[in-house]
Amino acid sequence: MIYDLRFTIYDFKSKILNLKSKISNEKGVALMMVLWVMVFLTVIVSEFAHSMRVEVNITRNFKEEAEALSLSEAGLNLAFAEILRDLDYIGTDEEGSVIFVKKGIEKEQIKDKPVRKGIKLGSGSINYSITDEDSKININNASRDTIVKLLELSGVEAGEMRDAIADSIEDWRDEDSLHRLNGAEEDYYMSLPSPYHCKNGNFDTVEELLMVKGMTTEILYGNMEIASPSARKDNEKPENEKYAGIYQYLTVFGSGTINLNTAPELLLRVVKGDEEAKNIILKRQENKGVYDENQKSYMFAIESTGIISGVRGQGSGVRGEEIETQNTESGFNNRTTKVICRKDGSGKDAKITIRYWNDNYIPYKKIG
Repeated sequence: MIYDLRFTIYDFKSKILNLKSKISNEKGVALMMVLWVMVFLTVIVSEFAHSMRVEVNITRNFKEEAEALSLSEAGLNLAFAEILRDLDYIGTDEEGSVIFVKKGIEKEQIKDKPVRKGIKLGSGSINYSITDEDSKININNASRDTIVKLLELSGVEAGEMRDAIADSIEDWRDEDSLHRLNGAEEDYYMSLPSPYHCKNGNFDTVEELLMVKGMTTEILYGNMEIASPSARKDNEKPENEKYAGIYQYLTVFGSGTINLNTAPELLLRVVKGDEEAKNIILKRQENKGVYDENQKSYMFAIESTGIISGVRGQGSGVRGEEIETQNTESGFNNRTTKVICRKDGSGKDAKITIRYWNDNYIPYKKIG
């Protein structure tokens, strides 16, 4: 009897312990389930927050890019207004910028030319420049000697590379399939790892030169500055002379006649020689930026950049056109539009004819 009672008590205790163990296990399972649900919800919330941040940034960038494009187009209209004014085209100022003034104007008045940099408008600013296309060499009708001289003064030494570029440029733009001594035609370009056809026609853009045999980005855009002779001391030679770049001296729209009032010094050396180029620069400096009042130009390149900038956080400063930040998050967007246009007529009958338009233009930069 006593034994049966002990067994019953023991069995009862065992059931109680098993029940406690089962309850404990169920609590552990419930806790794990709660933890997994929390982890799952945390992942979902984090992903949602990340997606929202991405969407906000995309929306802001799209908005800023649209605003920057509008600002760049506003800069174009400012440039058009300058070109269309009933003024005589004179030449360049002391900084080499194109100026539009009346003949006989006093030298001091040239300083009152329109502002083209840092023009504030709304939440952004505008920078634009005007370049005379006749201050450049037209690559479509330049002679081989002119091309060789330009390559030489930009740092491409005499040899097979310079001859290959000059001959290949002529082969690219002529209509036949006979290559010059160091040139290239269809057979060469089709044998490349990524083959393409030889154009056998005029260049549509200066950038097209990169497709020509021998041409490199360093030669086209440059990788260092080369001081002009007038900026050097007597008998001083440039150190580590490499490539100054030829892009800024070439066009596909110019008339072919170099305007001596606006041509840069290196280009004057190409077409006139070192001594005469130096004399032209001196006369321009003494004569309100003009060498020959009878020379005019009607084809202009305009680069207009709209800049939208916003800085969030502490320790940020804005200086001119540059935004400097220290450990902050900054928003910055810009858009450059390049247009090449021709001015036809004068006075009230003057009009602008667009020859080239690129509203997603990336300004070239020297490499290195």
